Amino acid sequence: MAQTMVQHTITGTLNSLNPFVWRPDAAPTFGDIDIDNDGAMPTTRAVFDIGAAVAQVIGKQTTQFAKYRVNYIQIELVNRDDAIDNDDGAHFGGTLEFFKPNKHNVDAMQALRLIDREYRKESLASNNPLFSPGGSSNQYTTPRLNWFLVDQNVLPRVAPMQVWQAAGLGDFPSLQTLLSVWNDNLAATAGDYTNEIWSSRTGLTQKMGWNASYINNMDGDEYLPSSTPFVWQAQPGQELEVLAGLMSMTVDHSSVDAPGSNDDDYTVRVTMGISGWEAI
Repeated sequence: MAQTMVQHTITGTLNSLNPFVWRPDAAPTFGDIDIDNDGAMPTTRAVFDIGAAVAQVIGKQTTQFAKYRVNYIQIELVNRDDAIDNDDGAHFGGTLEFFKPNKHNVDAMQALRLIDREYRKESLASNNPLFSPGGSSNQYTTPRLNWFLVDQNVLPRVAPMQVWQAAGLGDFPSLQTLLSVWNDNLAATAGDYTNEIWSSRTGLTQKMGWNASYINNMDGDEYLPSSTPFVWQAQPGQELEVLAGLMSMTVDHSSVDAPGSNDDDYTVRVTMGISGWEAI
């Protein structure tokens, strides 16, 4: 399969079709990131729905019940030109996180899909035979998962699962919550073993650090603004396997604010290369 390239600027708007969004309860002010006075950023997170981004490129629905192979990632800072304040530079860094598929987390997702199918059968039986949840042309007909258990509908127009709500697990299925609950159901009774070989059968998140910088042209300087993005390129056969196509990004540190200057405002643009995906 040919590589699919996707690029989006991370936004805080949930009523758009941008599948790269800031987590609502940990979003930067106005959707842009600013230099911190002491360099320690407050908790700031974004969530990438890679499958939804690919769908916009190929023009048809893609499922989250798959593993997506990522072979290229670029994170770049871009000036947010909403005021005359881009007169300095900044360096930001953080972490990318994702779940790698294994037997147990795949089983957990299959169980979620089975629950959803049974729920839809019941809905069809109790309503007009022509009723079909998510039947509109731009709605998904399978469950869509968030990364976190917050009211964050990553891709708009996805109906909440009532069975998920009834279980007290929030409005929308959360990948982290699903895998945590599934792991708890698999876990041995506390104290049964003293030589555990894992802390989670459904897997811990895989992590990759990133950092990027941007230097603006201040008055009187003779050099052009320059961007130094974070770029990761997989070696052949070493692509990242991303469960459900969901990836989380933190921005947790920055350069220190220069005395006497206005903070520059930056948006974050992410580019990914997807070499393929397989259903799980």
